[in-house]
Amino acid sequence: MIDAETRLQLLGDLWEKWRNCDRCGLCKPVGRPRRHVVFGGGNPCARLMIVGEAPGEEEDIHGEPFWPTAASGDLLDKFLASFDITREDVFIVNVVGCRPTRDDDPRKNRPPAADEIAACKERLDRIVEIVDPYVLLLLGDVAKSAMTRERKSVTALARDPDIPAVKAYTRGQSLEVERQAVVTFHPAYLARNFDMSTGSDTHLVYLAFEKAVALVRAYEHLYFNAPMPAREDT
Repeated sequence: MIDAETRLQLLGDLWEKWRNCDRCGLCKPVGRPRRHVVFGGGNPCARLMIVGEAPGEEEDIHGEPFWPTAASGDLLDKFLASFDITREDVFIVNVVGCRPTRDDDPRKNRPPAADEIAACKERLDRIVEIVDPYVLLLLGDVAKSAMTRERKSVTALARDPDIPAVKAYTRGQSLEVERQAVVTFHPAYLARNFDMSTGSDTHLVYLAFEKAVALVRAYEHLYFNAPMPAREDT
């Protein structure tokens, strides 16, 4: 097992490699400056990794994914708190590290393009390899498409009452690695459609978080006989 100090060093080295990335057009967006490559952050020994789509305006300004005072970040924190978990217990990352905006209106976000996702995949795969989580919680269609081979839409998976676990794939240094994943709606969607009634999309996202946490705790019990969260290797 790699200890926390080594993981932090490896993540720091990776950050130095990517902090001034110019592999795609997101490094020079039309009509505005790029402020930060939003690398990712959290517990380097996290058993649960949360994968979103791309930074928004607040994330670009502050350099942190799912900035706490942004609508998506606030909802993410509330979902985590429901299970007595904080950002310090998980690792949070996006599929792409730079904010995609529309050329005709740089104030408005857009989904990342295929070439932008491909340009950033090496960073994402390496982060997953270093942190080595048991479970990935994939938020939104971009994360689902980038990390799984699921043909079902994110809506179909998120609204499945069984909250199915799916397979996510990342490229290690020599081999492809398969991990358990749960797919659900992105908090940005919920911010526009918030409804906590039973059976609502918001309630289904809560159940997806619950499923992901339960899977992590099952692995913890199986391998370490210890509850979540685990901040250090044992």
